[in-house]
Amino acid sequence: MRGIINKAVSTAGTKRRLGRGVATAAGLVACAGIVWSSSHAAFTDTTTNNGNTIGAGTLDITDNRLNATAMFDPAVNTAVAPGFVSTPVCISISNVGTMTPTTTKMYLPTAVAQEREGAGGSYVPWVTTVGAYPAMDDNSTLYVEEGPEQGTDPGSTCLGAGYTDKVGVAAAGPVAAGTNLKSLLDSNNAWGNGISVANIPPGKWRSYRFTYTFLSSAPNAAQGDGIKFGVTWEAQQ
Repeated sequence: MRGIINKAVSTAGTKRRLGRGVATAAGLVACAGIVWSSSHAAFTDTTTNNGNTIGAGTLDITDNRLNATAMFDPAVNTAVAPGFVSTPVCISISNVGTMTPTTTKMYLPTAVAQEREGAGGSYVPWVTTVGAYPAMDDNSTLYVEEGPEQGTDPGSTCLGAGYTDKVGVAAAGPVAAGTNLKSLLDSNNAWGNGISVANIPPGKWRSYRFTYTFLSSAPNAAQGDGIKFGVTWEAQQ
């Protein structure tokens, strides 16, 4: 029995010694792991570009009359006789936005056009069909010229030179060969069929010169007739 007990004690002591050895080895492994991790730390550096912002530009064209003063003053141009040629009048268009448009057009919107049949009549919405009397629009022509690009507002005073034909054709004589006003209202009344004009860069201006003629061939029945129309410039990008 003594031998058996001694063997058991010896075995237990051996296990304790082995346990200590295993624990020591595990500690060394753990320690080695910590040393390995710290010895492989890397130098790092970064660079950052902050404040990146994107924003849409603006298309914003305006005229120097600001829709407050009509080019053709009713007080001057409502009692004209056949063969009358108006004094040329000018309007300047500017780009107060931040982008140069890719396309700009000019047109006469029928939504704002009005006509009057006879002196006793009232102005009513314009219609393409000529009524009982020859309409004023069918006996009038419009001639439009485009001025050169300007760095400042040319004002309403027409420039001396530099204009090019946009509607109608300049004639050799004093009267330009304008375009029938009814045809313009019929055919150039919206963006899709508008008349292409020059694109205006931001901060720049262009002057447009308008002349209208009441044809000498206008019949007696046209007495008292009248026409009101607007002109729109539209820019798109």
